[in-house]
Amino acid sequence: MPAPGAPPRPPRANQPGRLVRRLARRGDDRADALRLFNRGVLMAEEGMILAAVKAYSEVMDGGDAELAARSAFNIATLSAQIGDFGWAVLNYSAAMSFGDPDVTPKAAFNLARLLERDGDLDGAQRALELAAGSNHQHVAPQARDRLRALGARS
Repeated sequence: MPAPGAPPRPPRANQPGRLVRRLARRGDDRADALRLFNRGVLMAEEGMILAAVKAYSEVMDGGDAELAARSAFNIATLSAQIGDFGWAVLNYSAAMSFGDPDVTPKAAFNLARLLERDGDLDGAQRALELAAGSNHQHVAPQARDRLRALGARS
């Protein structure tokens, strides 16, 4: 507490040294998340699926939305590869929830393929419409083709 008559101290968050330390920690958090994400990639490449999922899950628990979206996407892809389609559906949906402009259309397209496989053509169509409307350079044309194919099946 300042002495009587002394000017009040600024709030702690406005002190330059504290702000610099907070920003440095935030940078460390991003670097930590990136290290975990890369660990997940390496583990997946080595066939260590559970270790990869653990690393990706830790990234998702952090505060980096871009890496969390990519982690959810990778968990979903790994899940689909090992035949756990329910877990894949949940994680593609989670990846989409982050709204990342690169990940969301990819997740929507892959989700649509799983839903179509399970006979949920309405759900597949909704996911494909999202992917097609994204104007993603690679995914949108594939989604439009798939929508035409679904329309022909109905």
